[in-house]
Amino acid sequence: MIWLDEGGRQRGVRLVAPPPTLCNEVEHFWIQESMPRQTWRIVPDTNAHAIFSIKQETKGLNANGFIVGARSEFLDIDVTNRVLTIGARFRPGVLPLLVRDSAEYFTDRGFTFDEIWGSHGSSLVQQMMDGTPSVALSNLTQFLLSRFRSNRASRVCDFLHGATSVTSLTRELEIPRRTLYNRMRASVGLPPKLALRIERMHEALFELNRGGSIAAVAAGAGYADQAHFTRETFCLLGETPAAWRRRGCPIVQDNNEVCGQ
Repeated sequence: MIWLDEGGRQRGVRLVAPPPTLCNEVEHFWIQESMPRQTWRIVPDTNAHAIFSIKQETKGLNANGFIVGARSEFLDIDVTNRVLTIGARFRPGVLPLLVRDSAEYFTDRGFTFDEIWGSHGSSLVQQMMDGTPSVALSNLTQFLLSRFRSNRASRVCDFLHGATSVTSLTRELEIPRRTLYNRMRASVGLPPKLALRIERMHEALFELNRGGSIAAVAAGAGYADQAHFTRETFCLLGETPAAWRRRGCPIVQDNNEVCGQ
């Protein structure tokens, strides 16, 4: 997610709140008009995204739009020559309402707008490419409104809100473990245990980026100890918590100092 990718540093990213009519479906939009690196590391995530990007290529500008599902592991993507990225971060469980398919089909995968919506998707990419970033974001917002309006839930269920274990989820939702497993795979795209592991890591990385020590952050997020936090982060993110924070802010040293925002 944009808050945690690349070591938690928002390099030139502008976050935009969704209109009230999309608050149940969209957590936030973002606009990024430059990329500081040629490779961008994406963290594992329980949320799906819509991502529109423009690259400067030899023959001119090239635009693409993708719907990407939840991520079970980190991914390094090539962003060489990317001049604009506009994205929407969806709330957990709403992807099937948008794509009319199981979220599991999109896990660790991305599909172009035209693969999902045909000519309507192609038209959206062209409209977004032809306008300023603000106009492009407006076009994406209106398109999502039209798609969700025809198939909206009265309430979006955040399966992960406040949950600390699979048992607490089954108790809160009053459903058997197997039902929870199937529902999570279909609506979020991840099994419950993995989704909770990712959510806990997000919580810990947020606190780490705010300047807490690794040991204190590990304890606050419910890890057994600092070593447990380090193993989990390395497993899910491909690097230790200290390495993640140093990459986002190169002046940070192993003594847990943190750079100013």
